[in-house]
Amino acid sequence: MRFLVEKKAHYLLVVKANRPGLHRTLRSLPWKDAIARRYDREVSHGRKETRVTRALTVTDLGLDFPHAVQAVRILRHRADL
Repeated sequence: MRFLVEKKAHYLLVVKANRPGLHRTLRSLPWKDAIARRYDREVSHGRKETRVTRALTVTDLGLDFPHAVQAVRILRHRADL
């Protein structure tokens, strides 16, 4: 990751539950305050899917992850038809 920072590159880091500390920290962010939101609804392949995407600026939230600027949360709900 140091290489990407030195090159001033943008990067996306996916955090799943197998990183419990970082996952817990990201879940505790103030997602209800996110003003960048998007709702998508789609029906295809025999199912109905809804995705809710929220983005937060995390530079002033005390997140102990160097060089992080934004966090994005995607919630997906799927139902078979």
